[in-house]
Amino acid sequence: MEKVEKIEKVDGKVDVLIELCESLKRDYEETFIVTDNGTISASNDNIRKVQEFIKTYNSFFRFEGIEVNDLDLESAGHRQIRTVNKTKKEILKLLGVANHIYIKACKLLDVQPSAKHFSATFI
Repeated sequence: MEKVEKIEKVDGKVDVLIELCESLKRDYEETFIVTDNGTISASNDNIRKVQEFIKTYNSFFRFEGIEVNDLDLESAGHRQIRTVNKTKKEILKLLGVANHIYIKACKLLDVQPSAKHFSATFI
């Protein structure tokens, strides 16, 4: 099968889709941060990013037939380990779902996903 080198633009609509996918890819990589010790970041600032990601890209989830459940993301104070761990668990559950639309966006853009977020290569 012959690879399409360039998608023909139709009234700028393809440009909009590409821009949305570029934004999704960037926001995913900035939102779902895997720390050096192998856990997901669940800082109070990161919680806001996760909530914004869900709100911003809800149409992508719905397009894929996915309804994101409400997440119980709770800001934690100093030394509130149980709250942090509960929030990490919620973010990890979303990560599994968000990874699906991240991969789709990377494929549409014809780019490889970040090695920090995906341990495979598209062929």
